[in-house]
Amino acid sequence: MRSALDRFNETVARYRNRGVLLDANLLVLYVVGSHDARLIQATKATRSFERRDFEFIARLVAYAGRLVTTPHLLTEVNGLSNTGVPRRLRRDYLTTFRKQIGSMVEVHTEAAAIAEDEVFLRLGLTDAAVLSLGGDPPLVVSTDLDLCVALDSRRLAVVNYNHVRFLF
Repeated sequence: MRSALDRFNETVARYRNRGVLLDANLLVLYVVGSHDARLIQATKATRSFERRDFEFIARLVAYAGRLVTTPHLLTEVNGLSNTGVPRRLRRDYLTTFRKQIGSMVEVHTEAAAIAEDEVFLRLGLTDAAVLSLGGDPPLVVSTDLDLCVALDSRRLAVVNYNHVRFLF
């Protein structure tokens, strides 16, 4: 019987060429940790994570080769950052965030089209945007159980980070 770690590694390898999409919680962790890992415990939006969570996510993004996102996710990350990063560090943090945005693959679907999906009424715009990714969608890594269930029900590749975070 394959272990949870083996299944996770196989899933990541299978979707490597498609990239990885992090939910808002993990994306803000990635951006904050990339700026200064010491801020992870000091920032409201990332306090539930540890440095090792950031290091794992950073390795996952590097392995995947590309980080996929949506404008709605980026807006949510910006909002979470506004309430968490100390004002005196904001300019430097936003400089890091700007560089990160420049290296991401941004997939855009109009909000009006996203809102037509019934899932919008349950999950809201940001998560419905993730579900709207067409073509060859990336592996989604999320801490949000409702998003994970919705992705799985549509047979889209998803890993619930809460199920794998203690494997490493």
